[in-house]
Amino acid sequence: MAKPFCDVFPTIQVKGDLRSLFSSTQVTRVAFNRDHTRLKVYLESDHLIHKTYIFRMEEAIAKTVFAGAPTQVLICEQFSLSAQYNPQMLMEEYRDSLTTELWHISPILGSFYKDAEIEYSGEEHVILRLEDSIICREVGNKLAGLLDQIFHERCGIPAYFELQYSLPVRSRAKAEIDDYVPVIADADDARQAIGTGQDGIGAGAGAENTPGSGNMAAGAAAAASGNGNSPATQSAAAAANKPQAARTVSKGGAPEKSKKRTAADNKFLHGFIRSNNPDVIVGKEFEGDTIPIADILGEMGEVTIRGKIISSERRDIRNEKSILKFVLTDFTDSIAVKIFAPTELADQTMQRLAGGKFVKVRGFTKLDTFEHEVAITSPFGIMSIPSFVTKRQDHYAQKRVELHLHTKMSDMDGLAECSDLVKRAYEWGMPAVAITDHGNVHAFPDANHVVEALYKNDSKKRKENGEAPLSRQEFFKVIYGVECYLVDDLKKMVTFGTDVTADYRTETGSYVVFDIETTGFSSDKDK
Repeated sequence: MAKPFCDVFPTIQVKGDLRSLFSSTQVTRVAFNRDHTRLKVYLESDHLIHKTYIFRMEEAIAKTVFAGAPTQVLICEQFSLSAQYNPQMLMEEYRDSLTTELWHISPILGSFYKDAEIEYSGEEHVILRLEDSIICREVGNKLAGLLDQIFHERCGIPAYFELQYSLPVRSRAKAEIDDYVPVIADADDARQAIGTGQDGIGAGAGAENTPGSGNMAAGAAAAASGNGNSPATQSAAAAANKPQAARTVSKGGAPEKSKKRTAADNKFLHGFIRSNNPDVIVGKEFEGDTIPIADILGEMGEVTIRGKIISSERRDIRNEKSILKFVLTDFTDSIAVKIFAPTELADQTMQRLAGGKFVKVRGFTKLDTFEHEVAITSPFGIMSIPSFVTKRQDHYAQKRVELHLHTKMSDMDGLAECSDLVKRAYEWGMPAVAITDHGNVHAFPDANHVVEALYKNDSKKRKENGEAPLSRQEFFKVIYGVECYLVDDLKKMVTFGTDVTADYRTETGSYVVFDIETTGFSSDKDK
C-alpha cells in the first residue's frame, strides 16, 4: 500500500525545493538487505525528477534516518507520465538527467551519450548518432540497453533505439580512457547484449571488482595511443569485424530502413513463444545444466538457472506491451527475472508464472539500473519444470518419539502449525508425538482433527488393499501435554517484619501499587 513520501520519512531534513519535489510522490515499498547495510526505497511519481535530486535525497535519508550507521540508501524511482509524453518529449526533458545517471554508472558512457546527436524517425524510433571509434562501438549496445530499460521500465514509454556510428572521433580525457573496459557484443538482441560476459563496463555499480579490469583499462589506453598489438585493440577489432545488430550502421553507410511498427508489433507478438513444446512459457525450448543462483556474481554472461517462483507482478506500459517480473529462488539465493510481453498475452503468462510454480530460465545477467542489483531481463527462454524439492525423511529403523513439541501456540517459542507437525511425525513413522505448549492447550483440537483424518485415510487404504484396519489404540497417537506455570498459593504475598516475626495482618495506611501494564490494549491511547 503506497504512502506519501513525507509520511514515510517525516524527520527528513532537506531544503524547500528538494522537499517540494518529493512531497507529491508515493513510497510503494521499502526493503532492507539481509545485513541491513542497504535500504531500497521504491518511489512512484507523476512527474520527472532529475537524477541529481534523487542522489541528494538518498544522501539526506542516509544522514537523517541512519545517522552514524553505514547504510546505503537507493531510491528506485518509477514515473507515471501523462499520455502526451512520447520518446522525443521525454528525451528532451530528461536528457540532462540521463547524462548525469550514465556518467554515474560510467564516465565513458556518460561522455559518449553527452556528445551523441539524437534524431527521431517515427513515433518511437530514436536514432543515436555516435562517434565511429573502437571504444564507442564496444559500449554502444550497453548504452542503448540502458536507455531502453530506463524508457521502458522507469517511464513506461516504449522506444526503439538505433545506433549509427557516423560522428568524427574526438580526443578524450585520460580519466575517461582509464575507466573504459572492452565489451564484446555479439548477441542479436540489444537487451541480451548488455553484459554478455566479464568483459563489461568496469566502473558500473556492482562491477568494481571485475577480474582483470586493470589490464583491460591499460590495454584500452594503449589502443587510444595507437598500439595496435594490445589485447584491447585485438578484442575490439574482433568485435568491430563481427556483424552488428540490425539497428547499427557503419560510418558513411546508409542507415537500414526501420521496420514499420505494425510489422514489429506482429513479430513481437508471434515471437513471444517460439516453440510448440507446451512446457515453454516464453521464448524457445532449451537444454543444458543449471547453476546455483548463489554462484551468480555480477554480470557474468548467459546462465541457466532453475527455481521456485516466490512472487510475480505485472506493469502495463504503452502500445499494448507489459513488463512482467518474477522473483526466482533455488533455496541457495534468489534473483529477479523481467520479461517484455504483449499485453494480450500477459494474463495467461502471469498465470503460468504464479507464485509456487517451478521454472528454469536461460538468459543474460545484467545490472538492473532500476533495481540496483543483478537481474535477468529478456530471457532466451522460460520453461515450466516439476518440483525438485525433496522432503526430509527419517530412515532410522527404530523411530523415536518426540516428547517436547511446541506449536505456534507457544508465544515467542513455536512457529509451526500444529497440524503440520503432527503430519510430519506421522510421515516419518513415529508411533506418537507429544504436544507441550507453554501454559495453554489451544493446539489440542487441531491435533485431534488431524489424527482422526489420518486414521480414516489409513483405514480406507487398508480396506482397498484387502487388509484389516488397525485398531485405534495401535494407530499413531498424540500425547496431550502442557508446560504449566505453578504458583505457590499458600505463601502470603504481603508481609511486615522479618521472616521470623512476620505479621500478615493488613494495617491501615497508604499503599503504592506499581503496575507496568496499561489500562487497555492500545499502546497509543491507553496509559
